[in-house]
Amino acid sequence: MLEDPLIDVPTETSAPAAAAAAKPAVTVTASSAVKTPVQAPANDDKEKDTASRSIWVRGLTSATKAADLKVLCTQFGKVVRAKIYTSKKQTTSACYGYVTMADTAAAEKAATALHKTQYKGRTISVEK
Repeated sequence: MLEDPLIDVPTETSAPAAAAAAKPAVTVTASSAVKTPVQAPANDDKEKDTASRSIWVRGLTSATKAADLKVLCTQFGKVVRAKIYTSKKQTTSACYGYVTMADTAAAEKAATALHKTQYKGRTISVEK
C-alpha cells in the first residue's frame, strides 16, 4: 500500500511555527542592549567623582604600607581607600600611593599640605 504524502504536512508546518516562536526572544535581547548606553553616563560620573577625590603620593619608601598612608592623610579628612604600588623593574624600588578621600575639599587640602614635605626620610610629591 502506498503512503499518503499529505500526512507529513502538519509536521512541516510545526517547524516554521517553532521558528516563529524563537524570533521574539531576539527582540527582547535587542531591547535590553538598548538600555546599556543609558546606564553608561552614571558610571562616567562616578569615575569623575572618584578622580576628583583622589591624590597620588610619589617618593614613598618601599617600607610604606597602605595603613601608613591612610594615617598620614586622615588629618585632612576621611580616607575612603589607600593603596600602595611598588615597581620592582627599576634598580631602586619606585613606590607610590593612591588615596581616595571622602570629598573633593579634603583631597585638595591634603594635596596642598603634603606636597614637597618630608615623610619617613624622603621628600614626597602629592598631586591631584
